[in-house]
Order: sequence, then C-alpha cells, then structure tokens
Amino acid sequence: MEIDLATSDERKIHIKELIQSSNKTETLIFDKKSYECKVIEVDPRYLLYRLSNTRTKLKQRTYILKQDKASDFFHPDREENQEVQEAQHEILLSQNLTALKGSYDRKGGQDEALVIYPDGKIINGNTRTAFMRHEGMSPIKCTVVDDPFLRDKEIEMESELDIGPSGKIDYDDFAIGASIVDLKEMGKSNEDIARIKSLKPQEVKILAQAYELAQERLKLEGKEDDWDILSKSDQLYQDAAKDILNPNKTAEEKEALKSTVMLLDAASTAVIPGNKHKHYEKVSKHSEKAKIFFEDIFGSVEMSQELFGDDDVSIKTFDKDNFKEAFDSQDGIDERASQILTKVEDHIDDLADAGQKTALKKHVNTASRALLASKNLLNRDDLEIDGLIEKLADIETNLIEVRDYVSNKSDS
Repeated sequence: MEIDLATSDERKIHIKELIQSSNKTETLIFDKKSYECKVIEVDPRYLLYRLSNTRTKLKQRTYILKQDKASDFFHPDREENQEVQEAQHEILLSQNLTALKGSYDRKGGQDEALVIYPDGKIINGNTRTAFMRHEGMSPIKCTVVDDPFLRDKEIEMESELDIGPSGKIDYDDFAIGASIVDLKEMGKSNEDIARIKSLKPQEVKILAQAYELAQERLKLEGKEDDWDILSKSDQLYQDAAKDILNPNKTAEEKEALKSTVMLLDAASTAVIPGNKHKHYEKVSKHSEKAKIFFEDIFGSVEMSQELFGDDDVSIKTFDKDNFKEAFDSQDGIDERASQILTKVEDHIDDLADAGQKTALKKHVNTASRALLASKNLLNRDDLEIDGLIEKLADIETNLIEVRDYVSNKSDS
C-alpha cells in the first residue's frame, strides 16, 4: 500500500518553515504542565508514523509473522524506511475505522489537531493520519511539540493525549498489557504506569498479567506472534489474571487456573461449546479442587521449594511437562480441556447431591423453629388468624408424611 513520503530533511525544513510562518498557538497539557505549541497545517507527505504505537504493537508482530519479515522489521531505527511506513499505514487502516469515519462525516472533516514533533513524527493521531491519507484529505492540522523536555516522551504522552479525540479507536487490551510490560522493563513502577496510562494501579497489574498469560499460551502452541487468534479472548485472560493476583488463592490454585485458561482458550468450540468465560468461572469457583484434578489428568511430581528462608521442602504438583505436551496437537488440547471440565462438573453434581441429602434435616429444623416462634406468640389475644385453620391442616398432613418417612428409615 504505497504512500507519498518526503525525506527526513524535506520534512524538517518544510515543518520549520510552517512553524516560523504560523501565528496560531495551542496549549498542550501533559502531566499537569502547560506547553505553548505552534499550530500548522501540513500536507500528509510530511508526516511520519510512529512505530512505538500501543495500538499496533501486537499487530506489528502478527504482520511480521504472516508477511515473513525480519524480527526487527518495525524497529524504531527503521522508522524512516519507506517500506516500513507503508506497512504501518496498512496496519493502521486494518483497524475498525467505522466510528472515526462517522465522526469525520458528522463534523465535515478534521476537528482535533494531531500532535507531532518538528521532524513530522506523529505523537498522537497516527490512525487519524492514515484515515485522512486514505481519504485524500489535505492539509492536516497539527500541534507541534518542540519543547526539548518532551522529546522522546511519546510513549508517556500517548495515553494522556489520546483521551480527547472523537471517533478514536479503542486500544486492544493485550497491546496495553504489552506496553505496560515494556514500561516496567524501563524501570517504571505500577503507580507511574497507572498515571501515564490513566489507569488504576490494580488495572495495570491485571492487564500486564493477562498479556503474559496470553503470550504463554501462544508460545505453548508455537504461535508466539499470531495475536489475531486472541482477538476475542481479552476478558477471559483478565478474569484469570484477577484470580492469579488474588492473595487468598494458593500457589497451587493459581497454577491450575493459569493452565485452565490456556487450555480452554485453545480448545476448539466443537469440544468446548458456548461461552468459554462461563466454563472458566466453573473451574475458578472450585479452584481448591482444580489442583487435584490437574494431578489426576497430568500426573503429579515432587518439587522442591524454599519457604521463608528455611530448608527446601518438597511439594506435590501436576506434571508441567505432560501439560505442555497436550499443546502438541489440537486433539491433545481438546481432550485435556474436556477432561478438566468433566471433573469440575462431576464435582458440582456431587456437591448438589450432598446438599439434597441434608435438605430434609434443614427444612425440618427450619419448620421446628418457625412453630416454636408461633407458640411463643400465643400469650397475645390480638393475633390475626384468618386462613390459619386450612394452613394448619396442611401442616398436619405434611407432618404425618415426613414423620412416617423418618420412622421407616429409622426402622430399616
């Protein structure tokens, strides 16, 4: 998908001239500070897509996989490359642009300025630029950030500046998780990331954990960069992430739930029909048993684990190697996923059966307490009694049947 792109020198010179001739300014707010920026209108050929883009981070990996490109194809050092820019343009246009197109149609074109650096690199508005390029819109209104303090802070600026634009494309949650992991590797704390991403610290933990879980599932299947297959699984992994971060669940429960979510998500719909989220919930609600079920299915092994600085202790867990082998084939995944659900459903049935066995005693005890409470009211002479003769007759009939059942069982 070809795009007209000026050289680096052409972009810098042209934008510098536009800045000098512009008498329009706009105040940019970032991290609670104000920056006065020049506003220009520029032909899209002078704009450069930013490759460190949260929305396209995982889509880039999938593009590399499916187009058989080198692993460093989208490396930031290749940002000036024409082929790379055209690939990024294609990825940006592959998003669902319905809301964006509707916004432009209603407003008759662009209403919010892009945010760019003086070299034409787009900080905020990459998707809008791709859309306007595709639609042949020109010139494009841009706010130019030239404060030296903000140079190379596009990752930090991205989320805060993206809150406003109308018709914007929602972020992919796995992509947000991937960017959170990157920020952690840069030394950012959960609190720092929460501020940068306009999230709560707990949301930061959940999104990062969900991403890492999903990444592990893809690795197990040998599909490490094929993120397209997880396009509808983000909520499933976030639910599992919440369980894994739950301090009330044991390490063994968490391991079983991690394995459960990967199995269920990878299983075919023919074997695991319906909403996989609901299937996962069944296992989650009985996670204390899930560890035992996994040991039954995959076998158990002894592992050494240091506890609180003491000598290593031996703990029993399910065999991780056998679990990984299940991902060697779709049949293996389907068989194991079906087994875990069958065991959980059998456990639920057992609980229901046990509940029914004690139900008679519970109901009789409740009735006894109710009759005692009724008897204790008989010292009053103003109680309403309408319809009670019939009710008491019903009670007497039912009581005889229950008493006969209990007597017969006691004699047998």
